[in-house]
Amino acid sequence: MNTKKLLKQTPSSEVTEFQQLLNKTFTSVYRLNLASGDELHFLGDGFHYCFKHQQSCCEDVYIESVTGDLKDLQGSEILKAEVYTKSFEGKENHYTYTFYKFATAKGYVDIRWCGSSNGYYSEDVGLYEVVSERDYKTKYNEWDFDSDYFPYLVFKTYMGLNV
Repeated sequence: MNTKKLLKQTPSSEVTEFQQLLNKTFTSVYRLNLASGDELHFLGDGFHYCFKHQQSCCEDVYIESVTGDLKDLQGSEILKAEVYTKSFEGKENHYTYTFYKFATAKGYVDIRWCGSSNGYYSEDVGLYEVVSERDYKTKYNEWDFDSDYFPYLVFKTYMGLNV
């Protein structure tokens, strides 16, 4: 599977609504804690989204907390999907907290990501659409793949957000 990046953070201290998940109903929402980092997956009928950080070198980005029950995001339409980020400088590191807020008729779920680095490396969390090679080529009409990345990740910035 490949991924198409839909959401990339850029400096902003405002709460921003993002459209990709709104009004969608997911059959499965789950968290993975992999050696490459945390991931949050949203699966529905014919679509699959993933929140993750693409690790570079000297940064650490992970899900610090989940408030609410991820099961509340399953089987009920997403009514609210917002992101807010806050960055600050510590004594030795730069920190970014990214808050994703979701709501359905069943309840609210807030996911807090924490990122730290020396300030040179990105601490962003992206939203990716997971697609097959064939579906990617058909949907996005792009046929050139970098063989070093295929079949792992295909990045496309859809819109910008962050603090």
